[in-house]
Amino acid sequence: GDMESLLSGFKTELGKISTEIRSLQDQSQSMGIKLKNRKAAERGLSAFVDSITLPPDLVRAIAEEDVSERYLSSLADLDRRLKSVEANPSARASKAAEDVVPELERLKASACAKSREFLMARFYSLRKPKTNVQMLQQNSIMPYKYLVTFLANHAPAILTEVRACYVDTMSKVLRQAIHGYVTSLRSLQQEIASRTDLLGSEEGAAGGGAGSFFAQFGGAKSAAALKNRSSVFSLGARAAVLGNLETTPPLIVHQVQSQGHKVPHEALFRSSHKLLMDTATFEYLFCVEFWQQDRTIFNDVFAPTIATMEENLQLGLAHGGASNVFGGNFDAIGLLLMIMVNREHRVVMSRRRVPCLDHYLDGVNMTLWPKFKEVFDAHLQSVLAANVNAMFSRGFSSRAMVVETHRCCPPPPRAPRSRSHSQNGGVTRARHSTCRVGAGLGAAI
Repeated sequence: GDMESLLSGFKTELGKISTEIRSLQDQSQSMGIKLKNRKAAERGLSAFVDSITLPPDLVRAIAEEDVSERYLSSLADLDRRLKSVEANPSARASKAAEDVVPELERLKASACAKSREFLMARFYSLRKPKTNVQMLQQNSIMPYKYLVTFLANHAPAILTEVRACYVDTMSKVLRQAIHGYVTSLRSLQQEIASRTDLLGSEEGAAGGGAGSFFAQFGGAKSAAALKNRSSVFSLGARAAVLGNLETTPPLIVHQVQSQGHKVPHEALFRSSHKLLMDTATFEYLFCVEFWQQDRTIFNDVFAPTIATMEENLQLGLAHGGASNVFGGNFDAIGLLLMIMVNREHRVVMSRRRVPCLDHYLDGVNMTLWPKFKEVFDAHLQSVLAANVNAMFSRGFSSRAMVVETHRCCPPPPRAPRSRSHSQNGGVTRARHSTCRVGAGLGAAI
């Protein structure tokens, strides 16, 4: 009986312990849920408190410090707090926001004004004479590209003003630089061909002109005229302009002047467009990175520069002469070399993966080809209209002319003689001479 009582007491105690364990388990589970909820509330409240409060150090940095790398980190902190308040309507509706939000707005206004003032000052510094613009852009402006991001998020109107200032400054700086360089190249240009240098021109031969193809078969006077001048109808060393187009730097004008050298139009064309390509490549990459992938700003900046280059090209091809570096109305070889240089420049820009000059280079190509055809046709028409008898009367030898033409290229296949040709031998000889001379120009080009 005693053993039964003892075991019954143990059983009762075990039941009580089991009940207490279940109670403790329920309490533990409840406490775990409460802890989880409190942690979640703490995170939310902590984020709210963090966004709705303004540390004194942040206020002092934004309001008093100058723009620097440290200032950019403070600006990023302010940007985070502004976005947090703007993205949380409940935060803006809280009592705390009534006191803090006005202070945030004042700090934002101060930061935007200071960012505007800093960027404007840096942009105006680009206008100073003899300034290395690209070095200043890379070292003094690019590190502060976050200012553009901040203004884009919180002050689009100010960003528009800053952007307009940059466009106005850089468009003038780049246009003046390119225009000044192209103008300075005029002192280096070598005159090669004029109207008297057409293939069959009698004026060049009669007046001792150096360019006329027939003048090469004249006497001592023609030889003297050609002594210090490149021949209009030979390629010679001019083909060197096509070598290493991407790595060869633009001509340094004062160095070439000190050496007393003169440069043909295609070399001036290559040099000016090499400078244009390098400048456009740097400016395009800078604009894309600094202005948050905004590619339209490059078009606004570079439009006056492109207009200047197009104007010089059009004037040069229309008038030529010493007034323009892209002149040479009747230099067919020079025009063809410029076409080939322009084609290689398009390849270079494609290799760089910079499409900013595609439209301009296509326009140059569409301008040069019709001009080349016009010049080539002018040479051929001058041969067709040439007075061969008058040329022979000045001492030309038809046999010497044919031999010299054979040096340029083999004669074209002989066409079968017709009855009309047999009846007019003089016309036949003139036309055969014309064909051979025209073939010589084609071989030279």
